[in-house]
Amino acid sequence: QAILSAVAVLIGSEDVTWVGLRKMLQHMAPFVQRLRDVDPHAVTLQQFKRLKKMITAPEFATESVKGSFPVIHRLAVFCRSCVAFLSESRFADVAKAPVKTAPRNPVVATDMSLKFSPNVRKLSDEELSKVVDLQISRPNVASIMFHGTTDCRGINFDKIVRLQVGEVLLYEECGNKPPPGEGLNKRSTVT
Repeated sequence: QAILSAVAVLIGSEDVTWVGLRKMLQHMAPFVQRLRDVDPHAVTLQQFKRLKKMITAPEFATESVKGSFPVIHRLAVFCRSCVAFLSESRFADVAKAPVKTAPRNPVVATDMSLKFSPNVRKLSDEELSKVVDLQISRPNVASIMFHGTTDCRGINFDKIVRLQVGEVLLYEECGNKPPPGEGLNKRSTVT
């Protein structure tokens, strides 16, 4: 929802509720045309500030976005690109001001039957960026050790990791799999 809300702000929609977003997407041709018609020079300061704050949300983290539909990934890149352009041009002085953001907990790990070592649920954003030898296990079922350093920011463990009796699956949906070496798509040992 965060990515679609940012797109809505960028194209000038005021309603960023689910109802408003559904209306925006209901007729795809006008929506696509509105995206094509986005003029960065017409973006207001208020829109820019909202967008800048929105793209700092955990949903915009690279790992989170890569794990979604390809079109969502492209829309997120589009929003980030517009903010980057505006930050370096029209609103350069405003862009330097810090943006107040909510505390980040970009990891999604609500399945309490999965055990983590170290416990990613309790790590800071900085610690999540360099987790060494991450181990994920489901007691009496299986354990998987990811060798080396793993950037866990934005990883949705609930969607990516499936440890069942006789089955260990990562990135079950092929479209969500990051390039080798990124996320959990790396050398590991299953026991």
